[in-house]
Amino acid sequence: MEVLTSTQALSSYASKRFTEYFGGLSLACFDIETSGLSPITSKCILGGVLFPQGEEVQTVQYFAETKKEEPALLSSYCDLLATSDVLISYNGARFDLPFLSARLKHHGFQSPFEAYYSFDLYRAINHYSRFRDFLPNLRQKTIESYLGLNEGREDQIDGAESVRLYEDYLRHGTPSAREKILLHNRDDLVQLNRLLCVLDKLDLHRILYHEGFPVAVAEKRAFLNSIHFGAQTIKGSALTRNLLFDYYSYEAGFQASHIAATHSLALEIPFEILKGNTYVDLSLLPLSADAFKDSSAQSSGYLILRDKTEIRYAEVNRLFRELISLILRNL
Repeated sequence: MEVLTSTQALSSYASKRFTEYFGGLSLACFDIETSGLSPITSKCILGGVLFPQGEEVQTVQYFAETKKEEPALLSSYCDLLATSDVLISYNGARFDLPFLSARLKHHGFQSPFEAYYSFDLYRAINHYSRFRDFLPNLRQKTIESYLGLNEGREDQIDGAESVRLYEDYLRHGTPSAREKILLHNRDDLVQLNRLLCVLDKLDLHRILYHEGFPVAVAEKRAFLNSIHFGAQTIKGSALTRNLLFDYYSYEAGFQASHIAATHSLALEIPFEILKGNTYVDLSLLPLSADAFKDSSAQSSGYLILRDKTEIRYAEVNRLFRELISLILRNL
C-alpha cells in the first residue's frame, strides 16, 4: 500500500453560519475510488482525505497497489478519518460511507462511522436548493462549473474511467494510469473543499435542522440526528461519543435522558401555542439569559419556534444546541 501526502496553499471555507455550527471542530473532506459500484463484488482501491488548515490544506491518499491490500487500506484510512469530528463528502451518504461499511464488514472490521458526524454536500444541494431546476445534473463537476470553480481542476476523467485505469495499472503497472487515478481523487477533494462556498447560497439553518448537526464540549460529542414537533413538545435525538454515564433530567422546561450503553441522547421540550405561534418560556430553562438576546424571535423571555406553520430553524437549532451543551458539561 502506498501512502501519499501533499500540502498546498488554499483558503478554507468560512462564514458566520458555518462557524456557528462547526467552529472548533476538526473537519475532513473525504472521497474514495473503487474497482466498481457494488461493495459485494468490488473493492476500495484508493481512500483520500483532505484536512483544511486555515490558509492551506493537507491531502493524504492510501493507494492499493494490489487488490489484496484492501484490508490494510481500509484499516489505515478509517483510522485517519476517525481523527476528525465532521466528515464532509459529495454523495458520501449514498455511496462512499455504505461502500466503506460493507467492505469493512466483509473483512471482519467494525464500521466506526455511526460515531461520527457526516455532512453530505450533495444532499444539501439536492434537497435544499433549486439547482436541479436549471442545471443538467448535480454532479460535482457541474456544480463547480456553475460556480466558476473549475479552473483549478486538472483531471479529465470520471469514476468509470478510474475503474478502467486501475485494471490497466494492475495488468501492466502503467505509471500514467496510477497518476491519473490519484489526480482525479486529489482534485475531487480539493474541489470539494472549495465547493463548500455553495452554502452561501443555501439556508444552512434549514439544512441542519433536517440533516442534523454536531455539538461539542471539550472531548465530548453529540450528533443531533432528529428534530420533530409533536402535539405538545418538540423532540430531538442524538448519538453521543465519549460520554460514559447515564443521565436523566426532568425539569419543568425540558426532559432529557442519556443511555451510555447505546450512546443515545433524547430531549423533549414542552411548548405553548398562542395565536398560531409556537413558543417556549425561556425562564423555565436552565440557560444563560444571553443565549438568545440577539434573536429576533425572542421577546420578553419567550422564544418563538414556529410562526403559524413556518419553522424558525435558527432558533430551534440553537435551543437544542444550548441544551445539549448544558448536558455535555454536566456529564
